[in-house]
Amino acid sequence: MIGVNAFGLAMFGLTSVVSGSLFSYENTAEVPPDPDVGKNMIEIVQTRGYEIESHYATTPDGYILNMFRIPNGKNANTKQDNMQSKSPVILQHGLLDSSFTWVNNYDNESLAYILADAGFDVWMGNNRGNRYGRNHTTLDPDDGTLPFWAFSWDEMAAFDVPTMINYVTGNTGSSSVGWVGHSEGTIQMFAASSDAYKSDFLSDAISKVNLFVALAPVAYVYNLKSEPIQFLAKKLIIDEIFYDRHIYEIGKHDDQLNTLAPKVCESYERSCEVFLDLICGPSRNLNESRVQVYVSGTPAGTSTQNMLHWEQGVLVDTFQKFDYGSEEANAAHYDGVTTPPLYDLSKIPEAFNIAMFSGDLDWLADPMDVTHMLEEVPASNVIYNHTTPLFAHLDYTWAWNANAKIYDKVTKLLGQYAKKN
Repeated sequence: MIGVNAFGLAMFGLTSVVSGSLFSYENTAEVPPDPDVGKNMIEIVQTRGYEIESHYATTPDGYILNMFRIPNGKNANTKQDNMQSKSPVILQHGLLDSSFTWVNNYDNESLAYILADAGFDVWMGNNRGNRYGRNHTTLDPDDGTLPFWAFSWDEMAAFDVPTMINYVTGNTGSSSVGWVGHSEGTIQMFAASSDAYKSDFLSDAISKVNLFVALAPVAYVYNLKSEPIQFLAKKLIIDEIFYDRHIYEIGKHDDQLNTLAPKVCESYERSCEVFLDLICGPSRNLNESRVQVYVSGTPAGTSTQNMLHWEQGVLVDTFQKFDYGSEEANAAHYDGVTTPPLYDLSKIPEAFNIAMFSGDLDWLADPMDVTHMLEEVPASNVIYNHTTPLFAHLDYTWAWNANAKIYDKVTKLLGQYAKKN
């Protein structure tokens, strides 16, 4: 249960939390409403003065994923007649988040704008089930039944990752693409690359990734320090309140919630920040006045099954596929195997390059879990590994100073490895 908006489930109680007695601060002065509150992807990018395109990529199992593209920077020098000469990069969001996370700050602070201005062809993906991934060739997400929502990050790894990679390379003519993931955007790539040897479809797509940049990298979550997340997992809250009651979608982007939450954060700015700190770790880098913008775009939704998969990772110290709850159910899904198969990080392809960026205040991508993962990933695959002091989970996409601390190096590495391919 993790990602840039791992607090998304708790957002259901945000208004009662920050306006009640849990937080009592004298400095809850109201801040002015931000004009970016409520804008969608197209609106906020155009407000910054960038060109943006909307694309749709369909997975082999029928999910229609809305991808967004910023083909050029604002600087005329970055605009090229031959788009094939530009290096494409895919930015992939975290749990309960969307592509909005890469564009919701100013143009000198959000990674999508920074990469576009540096001359990259920037694509932003959306996983199945979020506000930009609620379409399917045959299934209806709103019919109250399970079929559309019967997925977790297993399917994001097996289908969404290769589909987006192939769509981008196919539409740009490029032979390779960079991948920048944050939290869930990393676990799906770690899973996909670990399983690449099992499938030609997956292997072919993974071979096209010239560099995987993992921000707040996640495979294991057993040691996360967030007490609210631990409570939800250990008390099986998601199982009993949602799944057992046939509620198959969690954190749907909702006009009421995503309108009310910014107003609460506008009036109780400090309380909102403390609330986020309790979930994701103490951030010392957020622009507090922008939190109202962030929560207007998140939670963006996912499946209850996906949340259950994250819950299982908190309860069991393994990097494994979804546990269907019984030997019989597992056997039906895993070709007779009665326990969830493990992902083997040692199977990551030899030529697959990984750059890791973690933070010592990250309560979700905990340093102990990152170390555990690094012990299993072949050392030859990790071309860069850096721990940023005083950086927490949300800082990788929301921090006002992420450019200086993280993005400058990310941009240089992406350029370096794009040239090698």
